[in-house]
Amino acid sequence: MPTLPVGAVPAPKTPSPNSDDSTQIGTRTAGLNREWPFSKACPFAIRKPHVSAWQLLVIILLSALPSVHSADFLALWRVVPTPAILNQTVVYSIIITNTSTTDLAGMVVTNTLPDSSGLQTASTTKGTIDTKTAGRVLVNIGALASGQSASISINFLATSTVALTNQFSIWATSVTNPATVAALSTNTVTPVIGISDVGITLKGPTQYILPGDQLAYAIGVTNSGPNPALQPSVAITIPSGLTFGSLSPTNISYRLTNQTVTATLTNLSSGAQQGFVLNLQATSAGKFFLNASLSATNNFDPVSTNNTSILSVTIDPPSTNLLAVNPISAQRFNPQTGAMEQHVRVINPGLSTISGFRIAASGVTNVLLEAVGTNYSLPYAVYPGTLGPGESVDLLLSFFAAGRQPVSSLVYLATAEGSSLAPIPSGTEVTPSTGAWLKANAFLLEFPATIGGVYAVVYASNVAFSDATVSRPYIIPNTSRPQWIDTGPPRTLSHPANNEHRFYKVIQLP
Repeated sequence: MPTLPVGAVPAPKTPSPNSDDSTQIGTRTAGLNREWPFSKACPFAIRKPHVSAWQLLVIILLSALPSVHSADFLALWRVVPTPAILNQTVVYSIIITNTSTTDLAGMVVTNTLPDSSGLQTASTTKGTIDTKTAGRVLVNIGALASGQSASISINFLATSTVALTNQFSIWATSVTNPATVAALSTNTVTPVIGISDVGITLKGPTQYILPGDQLAYAIGVTNSGPNPALQPSVAITIPSGLTFGSLSPTNISYRLTNQTVTATLTNLSSGAQQGFVLNLQATSAGKFFLNASLSATNNFDPVSTNNTSILSVTIDPPSTNLLAVNPISAQRFNPQTGAMEQHVRVINPGLSTISGFRIAASGVTNVLLEAVGTNYSLPYAVYPGTLGPGESVDLLLSFFAAGRQPVSSLVYLATAEGSSLAPIPSGTEVTPSTGAWLKANAFLLEFPATIGGVYAVVYASNVAFSDATVSRPYIIPNTSRPQWIDTGPPRTLSHPANNEHRFYKVIQLP
């Protein structure tokens, strides 16, 4: 029996024009005068089944032409780990099984490596490793009995994040003929720097939104590891009803392309988190969707379901239901808070009940302490309670003024809107250190806090907090022992002195 030199690849025989030899590849069958070009009479077929994240399968069925000895091979290969990781060993495993009923001989496997400098070791469970050069491993399996398998393992080091292409070919010589049956498979993997499960959250205001409102959306990025996440990138698609304002803090690197903001953050170690605020302005009424997505440079993320956050944004049309606002006290300085204060009465002059309203202050050059937002540069507070026809509610509004003097240009404007009761936030409960009544029948809470943190005060009429309501705005303290004073509307729905019982708790938001 003619033998095939190790590593040699025999060329198919070219048929003679008058030949009727049906034993060669690329021949014509006797009496049919029909040519079979080698490119079409391919002696094998490759079938690709489902490819999982951890195992890649190629089923290769090898079959000769009818007059050539029949041989079926099942070749499976996989790459471990998937994905390949920079500066770690990558293992290519090839398992070849003779699935025919006939013993086979002269099997040779040639594997071309993706990176000639990365080869470490090679082994086989049958035959010998005849060649292990810088860029190629040649395995002489030899004979392979029916039902027998041979396993080849090749280890190399992933030295860069450039795509790595590995290629192996299988050659076999039948027992009765020197015809060659060949199978070729190529695999490409791109090494990553590490595996990092990064996630993103997107939170925005809960109150009614009107055109002109300035909105702050909190974006949080986390890395659950196990490896550091390099240069996390957040892409935010801003819908047509909103316009971009800025990012806070201002040292975050970003670019704005059309309506997409792409922010690049600093590296995140395993278990770390980072956040920033996206400042937008509502421009037109409608329902829109704010989309934020997260990725990390050259990192593989095993959990992709937390890489995107979508938030629905509803912008209501401007209200035409104006309410009457009457100041019922002079502006006076409060030494407890360091702010000017004024009592105002809001009256519903309409014929129908309203479920809430907002009151804006014009002429205030500094902070309105009860404000939950800003509309066209005017700070506004909200009252989420109902007002029937002809009913009124008294509010205490406070603001800073230069020289602690009354502001002569101060003007209030109140408009009806839907109820803006905020949901009870989740977080860590903080035990107040002080609770005391003040002379004006207001109730003071003092609690330990982290400077720059976010805190909410929740109140209820019973100790079980079954009717709990959250006060707004939230508290962002600039001291470790901030004070919050319940002076009634708009901070709470009613004055504390008008309630038989009122219970409070403080929640630190995450």
